[in-house]
Amino acid sequence: MTTGAATIPGTTTPLPQADAPPLVRVRGLEKVFRADRRPVRAVAGVDLDILPGEVHALVGESGSGKTTLARCILRLIEPTAGTVEVDGRDVARLRGGDLRALRREMQLVFQDPQGSLDPRMSVLELVAEPIRTHLRPGRGSLQPTVLELLDGVGLARRHLDRRPHELSGGQCQRVAIARALALKPRLLVLDEPTSALDVSVQAQILNLLLDLRARHGLTYLLISHDLGVVRHLSDRISVMYLGRVVERTSADVVFEDARHPYTRALLASVPDVAAAGTRRPALIRGDPPSPADPPLGCPFHPRCWLRDHLEDASICETTAPPPVNDVNRAACFFPDRVAPALAKAALGVGATSHADLVAGGPAPAGSLVTLANWQDPPYLRWAYLHVGELIPTATISRGDAPVMPLPRAERDLDALEFRIRGQRHTVGAMLDRTATDGFLVLHHGRILAERYGGAMTETTPHLLQSVSKSMTSALAGALVGAGRLDPDGLVTDYVAELRGGSFVGCTVQHLLDMRAGTRFSEAYEDLDADIRISEQVAGWRPRTRAGLPPDLYGYMATLENQGPHGGPFVYRSILTDVLGWVMERAGGDSFARLFSHHVWSRLGAEQDAEITVDARGGALEDGGISVTLRDLGRFGLMHLWRGEAAGGRVLPASWVARVGGLRPDLVEAFGRSLTYDGVATATSHYHDQWWVFDAERGIYGGIGIHGQALVIHRAADVVIVKVSTQPDPLDREKHELQLAGAIAIGDALERGG
Repeated sequence: MTTGAATIPGTTTPLPQADAPPLVRVRGLEKVFRADRRPVRAVAGVDLDILPGEVHALVGESGSGKTTLARCILRLIEPTAGTVEVDGRDVARLRGGDLRALRREMQLVFQDPQGSLDPRMSVLELVAEPIRTHLRPGRGSLQPTVLELLDGVGLARRHLDRRPHELSGGQCQRVAIARALALKPRLLVLDEPTSALDVSVQAQILNLLLDLRARHGLTYLLISHDLGVVRHLSDRISVMYLGRVVERTSADVVFEDARHPYTRALLASVPDVAAAGTRRPALIRGDPPSPADPPLGCPFHPRCWLRDHLEDASICETTAPPPVNDVNRAACFFPDRVAPALAKAALGVGATSHADLVAGGPAPAGSLVTLANWQDPPYLRWAYLHVGELIPTATISRGDAPVMPLPRAERDLDALEFRIRGQRHTVGAMLDRTATDGFLVLHHGRILAERYGGAMTETTPHLLQSVSKSMTSALAGALVGAGRLDPDGLVTDYVAELRGGSFVGCTVQHLLDMRAGTRFSEAYEDLDADIRISEQVAGWRPRTRAGLPPDLYGYMATLENQGPHGGPFVYRSILTDVLGWVMERAGGDSFARLFSHHVWSRLGAEQDAEITVDARGGALEDGGISVTLRDLGRFGLMHLWRGEAAGGRVLPASWVARVGGLRPDLVEAFGRSLTYDGVATATSHYHDQWWVFDAERGIYGGIGIHGQALVIHRAADVVIVKVSTQPDPLDREKHELQLAGAIAIGDALERGG
């Protein structure tokens, strides 16, 4: 909800500030009871900060330790271990008058409003009682003070002489709140303040509490299992399970991107009226274990639904997960796998329109497209068309050059047949099976086929993933042609920050051909792989690993080697980002501006492109570019036309010509890195950030995960563009099918003109 200084509309009361010292500071708090001579850890080592003016919610099932924790904070019961500080004062050390003064600053509103009020006392006596007890006023009447307090909670003079049984439940709770406010406290503990009330009355009490917070600058510790109440009131949420905090973050983030499987299970248990007719997955199994006999390892593991989606979750049974702290918001070994697993099992907690997500249209209200899940199905089809709404981007301007025309000469290619591994396929079936968002075939510079799926249109930019690498290569060619970049030059001659590190002896050409010896794992299914960690640095995923550098530049400087530079081809995405850094130094500007000046503004592009950037503006050249389908086709035509576009020369002809040519040394270094049937040949290799499929016929392309492809077929004078959102990053069957289909289209056009 709130992360910095703000003001509630209509008031002058500031909301909590993240940099303010906490009003309440709890460290290592434990409370152990004895039941049949057995220790029961009701609170098991809790750390908690409550900021001034904050509404901090404790949520969890009954018996999770919420109320016990609050009672320890109020010192209604003595903790077994740990400390509680209120405004810098250690509560356990206070005695006598100091303790009574502190109690005036901390008041409690109970769950049962009628049960918390003495039935023999009138409203006047009930509200006046704490004033008489703690403030010891003179003999004068307290009625004016009580009337002022009652007016503040929406009660009137006529209620003064009534007893609790003569009031409604909502009125009793208003009396309890007035009674708590009588001593002008700083902290109010709200223990299920609306659970005993009718739904219509609950809303009145919630609005009253928000209004009182604004008028009096109150801080609330809210205890509730009602997530609707929590969402309405709270700024931050601590989720408790078996006496432990298992997740803590802002309220908005909890509801949009919960990282602990228990939190997700709680959210899934909330009925969704808007989703009538659909069933949510029941994620919680059975009853909570007894706190007298908690499970070993992660306390939630016997009930954890996530374990069904993990190959090896044995660590959960033997080892306690890392505790919640400033760096680690969820006490789970696999927080990054919660959203993907839930997405595969069902639509996901809180999503209201599966159709919109699948189509890629406007994000539905309440949908959960977040940094944690945007690369997973079904969310990626929407996210790949709206990257700029999730991640910061830099614009690659098209400038003011005339748009390259694309005349139409359309043909139906759906029935075109081709074979893979002895099986017959058609282009139409291939497009249907490979999650196609956009498909374009250009022959002799004319549109032969163009189609769109989901919400993508001719003006919608689509994330290219690693096709971005092939586009990045174009800037290298432009800078080489301008005399600003030497392919045989040393990386460390351009980037001083890399001197003395792993890139000593690495040339620019080693980066272009993916032959640097850098250690970098590209296993997309492993969230601990280097590619996924680099995504955290680049702002593509939430930061869950402590100690990561603040930006990509710092991250690249930490890389180590696993072999010599100039060795065999090994695909390492980070090398393209190092290349981007080199080009920024060689060109003297940011990648986005350099690419615009040297390539995009000269191409005749129809739309601006964009590229994702990290927290300090560093571009992710290895996969962060988004363009429209037609503009990617225009880029392909520029390659097909040896570096020229409608507006003139873009790249040196020698640079473009060398990409598809035969290089025996690169073929040898490549080995059998590509084995797709109908795609790979004896001359296949990788050169200048392009996959060369058939060097003898000049067939090469850019490939990206989840089904992105740009294929140049020089022999047929054809460019094929396909953008997709396939569920798995590297589905070999689908990648092979669409690349073989693209080449088959070129082959057929080559034969038939």
